[in-house]
Order: sequence, then structure tokens, then C-alpha cells
Amino acid sequence: MAKKRKPIKRKVRRAKPGPRAGSKYQSAEQIKLALIDATENLLSEGIVVASLSLRQITQRAGVDKMYVNRYFGDLDGLLLAVIQNLLATRMRSLISSDVFTLGRADATVIHAFEIYVHLARNQQLEPQLRQLAAAVLAVYKGQLREVFGLDDAAAMREAVIGLVWLVGYLSVGHLLPIAPSEIDDLMANRRSQLGKRSH
Repeated sequence: MAKKRKPIKRKVRRAKPGPRAGSKYQSAEQIKLALIDATENLLSEGIVVASLSLRQITQRAGVDKMYVNRYFGDLDGLLLAVIQNLLATRMRSLISSDVFTLGRADATVIHAFEIYVHLARNQQLEPQLRQLAAAVLAVYKGQLREVFGLDDAAAMREAVIGLVWLVGYLSVGHLLPIAPSEIDDLMANRRSQLGKRSH
């Protein structure tokens, strides 16, 4: 009696995670930018930074979640890249003499600082966040010098005050008995005083 042959087990190759079918991404840079753009778009639609999830971002970008870990480490790393991208591409437009006017500031500015506040709790990112703060202060200080004719020391002092007021309000403003318009009034008064000094 002939022996029955054992069925040959064939190894099934699982598809490696990657850009979804039909995506146009052909390079690592394209995937990175897609993830950054997706994050910015979600924020512009009103998603709160603290509520953002990798699933939301990768679904919007059309790529697998593994790419966030591969290129950014984790969600915080991606958020840091979002701020760095904004500063690299729109530094001068993001920072102006009235950037800290909450009622008139570009929504992108608010999103950038909201991300900054969110990431401030991550001690591992402290060196990068310090560099970002220094870059923002340097440009804002320069603009204050141009607009109000301040010397270096005075311009840096005013830049720090503006940054602290905005970041502070975005951090705990919802807990304080003060409206954004009142912060705007305080900053407007300060700018008016600076303007009088320069004449």
C-alpha cells in the first residue's frame, strides 16, 4: 500500500507594513512630510493636541503606524518635528511684533505653542525645546528691535515676557479668571508704551 505523502507546508509571506495601496509616497522624506502635514491638518480642524492619536494621524496620512516609530521615535517626536517644520518654513511669518495677540494670531502660531506646552513635560526633549525657544526669542527680539528701536537687552526682555505670557496662558489660562481679550489688552498696552519710548 502506497504511503500517503505529507502535505507540503508552504511559508506564507506576510506583507510588510508600508504605505497603503495606491499611495504616492516613494521615499522616506515623502512619508515624513505626509505625517507632519496630517498632524498639522488635524490640529487646524480643531483636534486638541492632547487628544491626537497615532491612529488618527496615520489614517489621515495613509501610512502604517510603524513609520512614526521608524522616523520620529514616537508621537512626541512627531509633534516636535511639526514645530521644527513650522519654524523652518515660516519663522518670519510665525513671529511678529503682534504674534502674542491671541485674538489676531495665526491659528498655526497657536497650534505651534500648544504643541510646545504639551511637549514641555517630556524631559527627554528638553534640549530640543530649549533650542526652539532660543530660535523663537532670537527672531522675535530682532523684530522688536526693528519696530521699537530697542537695544538688545530690552528687546530680549520684552521677547521673553511675550513668550512667557502666551505659553503661560495656553498652559493654565483655562483655569484662570481672565479672558484672552484681557491678555490682548495687557500686551497692547505694553506695545503702546514701547512705541512711546521709541519716539
